[in-house]
Amino acid sequence: MSFHLKLEDARKAKKSNLCIGIDPVSIFFKETDSIPRKYFEKGSESDGMKKFCLDIIESTSEYACAYKINSQFVLPFSLKDLSEITSKIQSKGCVSIFDLKLSDIGTSNESAIYWIKKAGFDAFTFSPFAGNLEETIRLARDSKLGVITLALMSNPSAKVFMRDSQINGKRGYEWICEEVKKHAGDGVVVGATNNQREMLEIREIVGNETVILIPGIGKQGGDLETVKAAGESILVNVGRDIIYSDDPEEKAKEYFKMLRRI
Repeated sequence: MSFHLKLEDARKAKKSNLCIGIDPVSIFFKETDSIPRKYFEKGSESDGMKKFCLDIIESTSEYACAYKINSQFVLPFSLKDLSEITSKIQSKGCVSIFDLKLSDIGTSNESAIYWIKKAGFDAFTFSPFAGNLEETIRLARDSKLGVITLALMSNPSAKVFMRDSQINGKRGYEWICEEVKKHAGDGVVVGATNNQREMLEIREIVGNETVILIPGIGKQGGDLETVKAAGESILVNVGRDIIYSDDPEEKAKEYFKMLRRI
C-alpha cells in the first residue's frame, strides 16, 4: 500500500490530523525539555531514550494519526531500536515518518532509502537543495515510501533560501512546490510560523491531494489561521509541547480537539 493510502486510512480511522514529533532529548545532554530522569535508572542511556519513545506512543496514540521521528535525536539508536519504534507506531494504527531531511547524490539517497525501509518507516523528509528530487521520489515509490519535501520551514533562517531567493524568476518555495507537484511527490513541509497568504499559494500549487506537514505549532508559536488555510490534506506536527508536558496524553488530547475545531 502506498504512503498516501496508509495516511488516509490512519487519518480517517483516528479522525485526526495530529502528528506527534518525537525528539528524545537525553537528560545527560540538557536538563530542560528533556526525558525524565526515571528513564535512566536502569540500562544504558539509549535504552532510556527508547523506552521514553515507546511510552509516548503508548500514551498518545489515541489522538494521533502519525509520528515524526527526528533523526538528529535518535543517533544512538540501532536499526533494531528504530524497527521496534516503527512497529509500535504502526501497531497503534498510525504512520511513521523519519525526519531525516535527506539531501545527497543519487547513490547515497538510494542507500538511505534502503535502510529507511529496513527500519520500517512509512515516509521520510527530503531537502531539495542538493537536487535529485525526481530520482528520490521514484526510488522511494519503488520501495512504497512517501517523500515529504521541505518547502517553507518554520525555522526563521530558512527564509533566506526558501522565500527570499529566486529560482528561475520564482520564490524558492514556489519553485520547490512546483517540482513536487510535477514529480508527484507525496507532501511538502510548511511551517505554521509563515503567513496565510503563503500557505494558500502553496496549497494552490501542490493541489488538494498533496499532504502539507505543518510544524511550528506549540513552542514555536505558529498561527492556527495559517494551519486552517492549508485545507484538509494536512498533518500538524507538535513535538516538545506534548512529549515534555506533565501529562502527554492529556496534552495530545487538547491538540486533537483544537485541530478538530478548526
